[in-house]
Amino acid sequence: MKVESYNDQYQERYGLLLNAYTDVCSLKMRGILELQDKLFAEKGEFERICQHVKALAHAGKTKDEMVAALRERLTTLNETLPLSYQLPLDPRVEVGKIVVRKCKIMSSAKLPLWLEFENAEEGGDPVVIIFKAGDDVRQDCLTLQLITLMDEMWREDGKDLAMEPYKCVSTGPMTGMLQVVLHAVTTAAVHKRGGALGGIFGAFNDVSFSDWIAANNGDPRSYKTAVNLFLRSCAGYCVATYVLGIGDRHNDNIMHSISTLPVSTRNLPA
Repeated sequence: MKVESYNDQYQERYGLLLNAYTDVCSLKMRGILELQDKLFAEKGEFERICQHVKALAHAGKTKDEMVAALRERLTTLNETLPLSYQLPLDPRVEVGKIVVRKCKIMSSAKLPLWLEFENAEEGGDPVVIIFKAGDDVRQDCLTLQLITLMDEMWREDGKDLAMEPYKCVSTGPMTGMLQVVLHAVTTAAVHKRGGALGGIFGAFNDVSFSDWIAANNGDPRSYKTAVNLFLRSCAGYCVATYVLGIGDRHNDNIMHSISTLPVSTRNLPA
C-alpha cells in the first residue's frame, strides 16, 4: 500500500487504506512498520547509503574505497539498531545487527548492496538480502508472484515441479530488496568445474551437472532424489520463463540451490 501511494493515479485509494490500517494496528506493529520505513523505504537509511556509494563511483573512487565507505556507514547505522527486528521480506524471521564485514557492493549497473544480518534466533543461519535503489522491484515481485501462482496451479493438478521462487518486496517506487538463497551456485560455476571440459568449455560437457550433483550427494539414494528434483525444477522454470517471456536467462543468472538431508538441487530464477 505504501509503494502504490506514491502513484498519483492510486494515491487517494491506497492512502486511505494505509491510514485505516495504521489506525487499527497495535502500537507494537506500528513501531515495527516505522522502523522498516526508516531503514528500507525511499529516502530511508539504506537508500541514502546506496546514493552515497553511487556518488563515490561517479567521482572515480576505487571499489575498495567504495566498500570501505559502505562499511563505515553501516557501522554507524548498526549503533542505532535494536537487538532484534523484522525485515519486510519475511515477518516470521527476526534479525539482529548487520554483519558489516560480510557486506559488499555488487557489480550490477545500479550498484545494489549485498547485506548480511545476524539471525536473532540463536544458532540460526544469517539472513542475506540484496537491497536495490534505482530499480523498480515491483516488476520482480509480479514475476515471482506469477511463478508462485503457476506452482500452486500445478500442485492442485498433482504436479510438484519443485519450484522455489525467492522472496522479493518493493519498499518504494525505485527501492526494494530480494532474498539471497544461501548455499546456491550459478550454472556458470557448475560449468567451470566440469572436469576436463571445465572453464569456458564446461557448457559443452554433457555430464557437468550429473557430476556436480554426484559430488554433493554421496549415496545412490540421495543422488537419485537430487536428480529427480533437478529434472522437475528445470521443467517448471523452462515453462514458466517461456510463458512469461523472460528472455535474459543465461548461465550466470540461473542458480541451483544446495540443500541438505539429503543434498538436493533446484533451479532458482536470479
